Order: sequence, then structure tokens, then C-alpha cells
Amino acid sequence: MNLVAEKSELIKWINSLENPFIIAELNKIRKRENFNFEKEWERGGQERK
Repeated sequence: MNLVAEKSELIKWINSLENPFIIAELNKIRKRENFNFEKEWERGGQERK
């Protein structure tokens, strides 16, 4: 899937969100100055185990 299509899918998903907690968490991520997605992804995967 190309980048434009992936961004479009993400936008659709975000627009479908209704849970205020998830929206608040996404806003926290958006407002961070130094967000390392790879590191957060790995950390999140380990927390679920």
C-alpha cells in the first residue's frame, strides 16, 4: 500500500473514533516534540505480553 493510501486509511480510522480517552491519547502523541514511533511500538508490544 502506498503512503497516500495508508494516510487515508488512518484518517478514516481516526474520524471513526468515539472514545474520548483514545482521542486524548492521540492528542498527547501529536503534541510531543520528540516522538519515536518505533520505540513506542516496541514498548507497547512488551506491555501487552
